[in-house]
Amino acid sequence: MKNLYTLPLQALILVGLMSGSAMAGSPTVEELQKKVETLTTELGKYKAEEARVKYNLSLMTKADVSMNARNWEGFNSVHSDDVRVTSPDAPVPSKNRDVHLDAVKSFVNAFPDHKIEQPYVALIGQGDYICAVHQNGGTFTQPWHLPGTDIVIPPNGKKYSMKMVTIAKAKGDKLTEEMIIYDMSDMAKQLGLTTQASK
Repeated sequence: MKNLYTLPLQALILVGLMSGSAMAGSPTVEELQKKVETLTTELGKYKAEEARVKYNLSLMTKADVSMNARNWEGFNSVHSDDVRVTSPDAPVPSKNRDVHLDAVKSFVNAFPDHKIEQPYVALIGQGDYICAVHQNGGTFTQPWHLPGTDIVIPPNGKKYSMKMVTIAKAKGDKLTEEMIIYDMSDMAKQLGLTTQASK
């Protein structure tokens, strides 16, 4: 039996149109052709949108894979110069790629084995938006210089592991916005950076 996927697209559309309209009377060839053209246009739009979403997802993946590899050129290549980034430890958004990179470097320098696990727990996209859910973790073995401050947290050798969510927006071939979401309180507890209230 011939695989339907090998039939020309227009032939499949015509078969569907003819079988679906059998009870409503026979359409003219011109009517069928017009419907074929309409459906073909809609399919083209769908494929273009699907390709766009796939590309956007690849930007998110490249950012995280580059971070894992400490490939800062690759990391920068997918972020716009004025990328807007928010996260629990920096609720006031940064609007500069270099500032974002400095924050990332400060963190991975303090956690040299930090890694975002691939594949993602979930990676979805719609239009210009991307949502990545990932498991990540690391060991606190080097001083943590908090970006934009003179604060340095000494290492204690403790580990953390947690899920994070990044919601991003893409424009053209760059990520222009990122909202990084995670439980900072839980992370601090795992790292022994919180003090327990005395009973």
